[in-house]
Amino acid sequence: MENFRNIWYSDLFDREMYDKWQEDGSKRFSDRLREKTLEAMQHQTDPLAPEMMDELDKMQKHWK
Repeated sequence: MENFRNIWYSDLFDREMYDKWQEDGSKRFSDRLREKTLEAMQHQTDPLAPEMMDELDKMQKHWK
């Protein structure tokens, strides 16, 4: 119970009542999933620092 309020719920699953879900456009799971996937694909990260790339290159030499 200590962490009950800290639970994270994915917004892929709609927890609204049926009438409210219909009122909000009846968006299906597959539609919500497609939207979230396209949104995630648009995300661009910053490039790694050159020092980090050098360290990764050194580490890679030891991988099998």
